[in-house]
Amino acid sequence: HDAGNRKYISYTNLNGGAYTFRLKATGSKELVIPIFIQTPFWKTWWFYMLLFITTTGLVLYFLFYRLQQIRKHEKLKTAYDRKISQLEIKALRAQMNPHFLFNSLNSIRYYILKEDHQNASEYITKFSRLLRLILTNSRHSKISLEDELHALGIYIDFELMRFDNKFEYKISIAPNIDKEDIKIQPMTIQPFVENAIWHGLMPKKDNRLLLVDISISGNILKIIVEDNGVGRQEAKKLSKPDLESTKSYGMQITEDRMNMMKNITGKMSGFKIVDLFENKHPIGTRVIITFEV
Repeated sequence: HDAGNRKYISYTNLNGGAYTFRLKATGSKELVIPIFIQTPFWKTWWFYMLLFITTTGLVLYFLFYRLQQIRKHEKLKTAYDRKISQLEIKALRAQMNPHFLFNSLNSIRYYILKEDHQNASEYITKFSRLLRLILTNSRHSKISLEDELHALGIYIDFELMRFDNKFEYKISIAPNIDKEDIKIQPMTIQPFVENAIWHGLMPKKDNRLLLVDISISGNILKIIVEDNGVGRQEAKKLSKPDLESTKSYGMQITEDRMNMMKNITGKMSGFKIVDLFENKHPIGTRVIITFEV
């Protein structure tokens, strides 16, 4: 390389390593200068090796962590499935409505698939409490009105969670009623409340209200379950055939239980359904349940 008249020379972008710089001027002896350029650490072999090891370690750590998460999720899912299986057994023993059971378990599975473990756990807890009460109450031919209303309250709260608080409810009890003294068949009110929620209120778009009114006159206990839903005719149009048959089956079981108890005790019990209208338009359904106590 001829430097010409310049008194300097520059080389750029040289790789690290050993070089020999030779300088010779006209009429002078050649000057040899050895030069060593330090290789940047990010270009050294050991840096590449460290980078490879670090990258490999991070990938392996991520894979291990992900595997642990999958195993944890599967373990949790297995635990939930085991719990669901236990609940299914309890439900069968309690002779619960199969449609109610099916939808309850589906709701639990929905939370699990969303990995919403908090709501899944809360839902299972409520479901377990409800099943435990049903199982306990089902051992007796009659229970106190207090216990029946306690189970009913848990059931309604359970449905509120399932339907994301899309309806309101109110339970009114006459002041002259002794809830501990009055005895009725267990799970008497719940099937009617379930029908009101599922077939009356939920098909409605908004302003859903469930009323339960309990009064007594003489020795006749009257329980009214009323909803401001779409009415029975509209509900029948909207319901799937299997849901409609389940609904009829639940009502039939309740009626059979009442008739059986009437034959055993000789005391009157029964119910009637009243369709509510305003200007010939359906505005809900009222169920009147009566017991001789």
